[in-house]
Amino acid sequence: LIERLKGLDIQVVGKLDQPPISLKKDFGESGHRAYAVNIFRDPQVWEVALESTLTRVGMRLTWFQVGGDDDCSFVGNPDLLETITTIRNKMQTYCQKLNLVFSWSWSEEPPTAAVAPWNAIHFVNSPQLTAAELETYVEQQTQAAEFWVNLDPLDGDRYPLLDRVRDLTQRMVAIK
Repeated sequence: LIERLKGLDIQVVGKLDQPPISLKKDFGESGHRAYAVNIFRDPQVWEVALESTLTRVGMRLTWFQVGGDDDCSFVGNPDLLETITTIRNKMQTYCQKLNLVFSWSWSEEPPTAAVAPWNAIHFVNSPQLTAAELETYVEQQTQAAEFWVNLDPLDGDRYPLLDRVRDLTQRMVAIK
């Protein structure tokens, strides 16, 4: 599947998000979610858990997202640089080319590093930002890394189709 998608010029991203139920106790969880900051806390535990998966897909995938789309658990982590560097170093043995991304809140100052071990930052916000707010945040970005954004359409039960299309289009233009 990965090869077929690549053949269609579709970039596949491996999301390292939720461990199997049998391993959740090893990573800690909040409710039914295990957050990336907990999952990737101890390389001795997570590397063993990911080894078979990375062996199978590591040479096919070039992008991996550490945590879910809305998992901003790395925000405020004083060991962020060290943690992402460790993840990169451990995963590099399984991947021919490795690009890492993790989620960050628009409302928080983005992380900086002289040589960042990440290739992109996935910015999120709940609730979704308006087009004007997105434009303001995008203009403030000085990151050398790429930045990714989720743009979810407005709720179809609360807004008419024309308003939903207009809003989504305005937010897409603001990001572009």
